[in-house]
Amino acid sequence: MAGVRLSGGADISSAYLWRGERVCGLHLYPELALTTGNFTFMAYGYFPFDGLYAERDIEASYRIRNVSLHTACYFVYMSHEETQLMEAALCWTPSRLPFRLRWFTFFHGDDSSYCDAELYHGFGRFGTLTGNCGVSVGKGIVHCEIRYSVGFRVGPLDLPVSCAYMLNPYLGDRFVNISAGLRF
Repeated sequence: MAGVRLSGGADISSAYLWRGERVCGLHLYPELALTTGNFTFMAYGYFPFDGLYAERDIEASYRIRNVSLHTACYFVYMSHEETQLMEAALCWTPSRLPFRLRWFTFFHGDDSSYCDAELYHGFGRFGTLTGNCGVSVGKGIVHCEIRYSVGFRVGPLDLPVSCAYMLNPYLGDRFVNISAGLRF
Protein backbone atom coordinates (compact mmCIF):
# COMPACT_ATOMS: atom_id res chain seq x y z
CA MET A 1 0.00 0.00 0.00
CA ALA A 2 1.25 3.47 -0.85
CA GLY A 3 2.16 5.61 2.15
CA VAL A 4 2.27 2.67 4.58
CA ARG A 5 5.54 1.64 6.20
CA LEU A 6 6.14 -1.63 8.04
CA SER A 7 8.99 -1.85 10.54
CA GLY A 8 9.97 -4.16 13.34
CA GLY A 9 12.62 -6.16 15.05
CA ALA A 10 13.54 -7.88 18.27
CA ASP A 11 15.82 -7.29 21.23
CA ILE A 12 17.31 -9.59 23.83
CA SER A 13 17.79 -7.79 27.16
CA SER A 14 19.29 -8.87 30.45
CA ALA A 15 16.24 -7.51 32.32
CA TYR A 16 12.84 -5.95 31.74
CA LEU A 17 12.89 -2.81 33.84
CA TRP A 18 9.64 -0.86 33.88
CA ARG A 19 9.30 2.46 35.67
CA GLY A 20 11.95 1.69 38.22
CA GLU A 21 11.10 -1.92 38.93
CA ARG A 22 12.54 -5.18 37.67
CA VAL A 23 9.71 -7.18 36.10
CA CYS A 24 11.78 -10.14 34.88
CA GLY A 25 15.23 -11.21 33.83
CA LEU A 26 16.63 -12.22 30.44
CA HIS A 27 13.89 -11.86 27.84
CA LEU A 28 12.99 -11.42 24.18
CA TYR A 29 11.23 -8.22 23.12
CA PRO A 30 9.77 -8.45 19.58
CA GLU A 31 7.89 -5.55 17.99
CA LEU A 32 6.07 -4.82 14.76
CA ALA A 33 4.84 -1.36 13.68
CA LEU A 34 2.64 -0.14 10.86
CA THR A 35 2.86 3.60 10.11
CA THR A 36 0.83 5.73 7.74
CA GLY A 37 1.14 9.50 7.89
CA ASN A 38 1.13 10.56 11.55
CA PHE A 39 -0.60 7.38 12.79
CA THR A 40 1.27 4.32 14.09
CA PHE A 41 -0.09 0.98 15.28
CA MET A 42 2.31 -1.33 17.18
CA ALA A 43 2.26 -4.83 18.59
CA TYR A 44 5.04 -5.90 20.96
CA GLY A 45 5.72 -8.12 23.93
CA TYR A 46 8.08 -9.28 26.64
CA PHE A 47 8.87 -12.98 26.80
CA PRO A 48 11.32 -14.09 29.51
CA PHE A 49 13.30 -17.24 28.96
CA ASP A 50 12.24 -18.59 32.37
CA GLY A 51 8.57 -18.64 31.27
CA LEU A 52 7.24 -17.14 34.51
CA TYR A 53 5.94 -13.94 32.93
CA ALA A 54 4.69 -12.80 29.54
CA GLU A 55 3.31 -9.59 28.18
CA ARG A 56 1.59 -9.01 24.83
CA ASP A 57 0.78 -5.39 24.10
CA ILE A 58 -0.81 -3.23 21.42
CA GLU A 59 -0.47 0.52 21.04
CA ALA A 60 -1.83 3.23 18.78
CA SER A 61 -0.29 6.69 18.52
CA TYR A 62 -0.90 9.88 16.60
CA ARG A 63 1.67 12.65 16.16
CA ILE A 64 0.84 16.33 15.67
CA ARG A 65 4.09 18.25 15.10
CA ASN A 66 6.17 17.71 18.25
CA VAL A 67 3.36 16.22 20.39
CA SER A 68 2.20 12.62 20.23
CA LEU A 69 -0.80 10.97 21.85
CA HIS A 70 -0.67 7.27 22.69
CA THR A 71 -3.05 4.66 23.99
CA ALA A 72 -1.86 1.18 24.91
CA CYS A 73 -3.44 -2.06 26.04
CA TYR A 74 -1.18 -4.40 28.04
CA PHE A 75 -2.01 -8.10 28.41
CA VAL A 76 0.07 -9.40 31.31
CA TYR A 77 0.35 -13.14 32.07
CA MET A 78 1.80 -14.05 35.47
CA SER A 79 1.12 -16.94 37.86
CA HIS A 80 -1.41 -18.46 35.43
CA GLU A 81 -3.51 -15.28 35.54
CA GLU A 82 -4.10 -12.64 32.89
CA THR A 83 -4.42 -8.95 33.70
CA GLN A 84 -5.43 -6.32 31.20
CA LEU A 85 -4.28 -2.73 31.68
CA MET A 86 -5.04 0.28 29.50
CA GLU A 87 -3.03 3.47 29.53
CA ALA A 88 -2.96 6.84 27.78
CA ALA A 89 0.16 8.94 27.26
CA LEU A 90 1.13 12.38 26.05
CA CYS A 91 4.66 13.00 24.76
CA TRP A 92 6.27 16.35 23.94
CA THR A 93 9.56 16.45 22.05
CA PRO A 94 10.70 20.00 21.23
CA SER A 95 12.11 20.28 17.73
CA ARG A 96 15.23 22.25 18.70
CA LEU A 97 16.12 20.72 22.05
CA PRO A 98 17.48 17.23 22.87
CA PHE A 99 14.70 16.73 25.38
CA ARG A 100 11.52 14.70 25.78
CA LEU A 101 8.75 14.99 28.38
CA ARG A 102 6.12 12.24 28.80
CA TRP A 103 3.05 11.74 30.98
CA PHE A 104 1.28 8.35 31.35
CA THR A 105 -1.92 7.49 33.18
CA PHE A 106 -3.88 4.26 33.43
CA PHE A 107 -7.59 4.38 32.72
CA HIS A 108 -8.31 0.65 33.20
CA GLY A 109 -6.85 -1.97 35.53
CA ASP A 110 -4.70 0.41 37.60
CA ASP A 111 -4.98 3.95 38.91
CA SER A 112 -1.38 5.14 38.80
CA SER A 113 0.21 7.95 36.82
CA TYR A 114 3.84 8.38 35.84
CA CYS A 115 5.85 11.09 34.13
CA ASP A 116 9.43 11.29 33.01
CA ALA A 117 11.89 13.71 31.47
CA GLU A 118 14.66 12.62 29.15
CA LEU A 119 17.76 14.40 27.89
CA TYR A 120 19.83 12.91 25.10
CA HIS A 121 22.93 13.73 23.09
CA GLY A 122 23.88 12.07 19.82
CA PHE A 123 27.47 11.45 18.82
CA GLY A 124 26.66 10.66 15.19
CA ARG A 125 27.79 7.17 14.26
CA PHE A 126 29.31 6.80 17.74
CA GLY A 127 25.92 6.47 19.44
CA THR A 128 23.66 8.32 21.84
CA LEU A 129 23.89 9.08 25.55
CA THR A 130 20.52 9.39 27.32
CA GLY A 131 19.59 10.46 30.82
CA ASN A 132 16.08 9.83 32.16
CA CYS A 133 14.31 10.64 35.42
CA GLY A 134 10.82 9.31 36.18
CA VAL A 135 8.32 10.16 38.88
CA SER A 136 5.42 7.97 39.97
CA VAL A 137 2.53 9.90 41.50
CA GLY A 138 2.36 8.93 45.17
CA LYS A 139 5.85 7.40 45.26
CA GLY A 140 8.12 10.17 44.03
CA ILE A 141 11.27 9.51 41.99
CA VAL A 142 11.32 5.84 40.99
CA HIS A 143 13.57 5.83 37.92
CA CYS A 144 16.93 7.48 37.27
CA GLU A 145 18.78 6.06 34.29
CA ILE A 146 21.80 6.74 32.14
CA ARG A 147 22.04 4.78 28.89
CA TYR A 148 24.54 4.55 26.06
CA SER A 149 23.21 3.18 22.75
CA VAL A 150 24.94 2.57 19.46
CA GLY A 151 23.76 0.94 16.26
CA PHE A 152 25.49 -0.87 13.46
CA ARG A 153 24.15 -1.12 9.93
CA VAL A 154 24.48 -4.40 7.99
CA GLY A 155 22.74 -4.13 4.61
CA PRO A 156 19.06 -3.31 5.24
CA LEU A 157 19.30 -4.23 8.95
CA ASP A 158 20.12 -2.17 12.03
CA LEU A 159 21.83 -3.88 14.96
CA PRO A 160 21.31 -1.71 18.08
CA VAL A 161 23.26 -2.35 21.28
CA SER A 162 22.82 -0.54 24.60
CA CYS A 163 23.98 -0.56 28.19
CA ALA A 164 22.12 1.22 30.99
CA TYR A 165 22.58 1.87 34.68
CA MET A 166 19.30 2.47 36.52
CA LEU A 167 18.61 3.56 40.07
CA ASN A 168 15.26 3.48 41.88
CA PRO A 169 15.57 5.86 44.89
CA TYR A 170 12.09 4.90 46.13
CA LEU A 171 12.96 1.19 46.55
CA GLY A 172 16.73 1.60 46.88
CA ASP A 173 17.32 -0.72 43.91
CA ARG A 174 20.08 -0.54 41.29
CA PHE A 175 20.23 -2.36 37.96
CA VAL A 176 22.46 -2.74 34.93
CA ASN A 177 20.68 -3.67 31.72
CA ILE A 178 22.36 -4.79 28.50
CA SER A 179 20.42 -5.15 25.22
CA ALA A 180 21.20 -6.24 21.68
CA GLY A 181 18.76 -6.28 18.83
CA LEU A 182 17.89 -6.49 15.18
CA ARG A 183 15.73 -3.92 13.32
CA PHE A 184 14.34 -3.68 9.81
